[in-house]
Amino acid sequence: MSQDFDYGFIDVHCHVLPQVDDGSQSEEMSANMLRMAYDENIRTMILTPHNKIHIHSVSVEGIRKRIPILERLADEMGLDMQFYPGNELMYDSSLPDRLYEGQVQSMADSRYVLVEFHPSDSFDYIHEGLRRIQYEGYEVILAHCERYNCLVREMDHSELLINMGIYLQVNAADVIPKLFNPVTKYVNRLMQQGMVSFIGTDAHRDQGERAPRMLECADYLMKKFDPGYVRAMLYDNAAMVIEDQEFGNYY
Repeated sequence: MSQDFDYGFIDVHCHVLPQVDDGSQSEEMSANMLRMAYDENIRTMILTPHNKIHIHSVSVEGIRKRIPILERLADEMGLDMQFYPGNELMYDSSLPDRLYEGQVQSMADSRYVLVEFHPSDSFDYIHEGLRRIQYEGYEVILAHCERYNCLVREMDHSELLINMGIYLQVNAADVIPKLFNPVTKYVNRLMQQGMVSFIGTDAHRDQGERAPRMLECADYLMKKFDPGYVRAMLYDNAAMVIEDQEFGNYY
């Protein structure tokens, strides 16, 4: 039985915009994803299609032009939901310049950006890349931090990122502990130390493990962690991003 939350979740990482990346493949799929998200108590989404330098990616203008599609679909289904533009930015050496030139989308037009790396990238490369983006004046959210081998293997690396002002996002599906799974063990260690700032679905589909599921994760969190910290990860911090306000890590 799911708990009753007195706030709607904000999904900071999802691929619901239709036909722009490897996420939703049609308006029908997007509609199904929105219905599922609403049933999972998600009321706000920051839309984060992939942006990769060597692969054709939807433009900032293309993202904005497609948001009304989701607004229309939600309205037709009677879903009271809000949508904001964003990007999941694959890091490469050109990214700081592309941010400066407005070629990629920040999170809800704020100073915050969602950045990803390849799972096998070294910690030195990730650390330097995040530092370069910070030099341009952005607040950096590291997408699905549990995917990077260098962080899962060495907990101190995550602490170093937190201390330099990086915010960590984890995927809801990786929160629920799985026996002998180093990823979920790592995620729960992070949360025990208050080092996770955001939880997103990273939803790509309307079925299976990549659907926009949040409630099972939220219920688990409420059993294990302080309710204020849970609310921060599921709502408060994301609301501050949308408002372009500063906030502190629990760490």
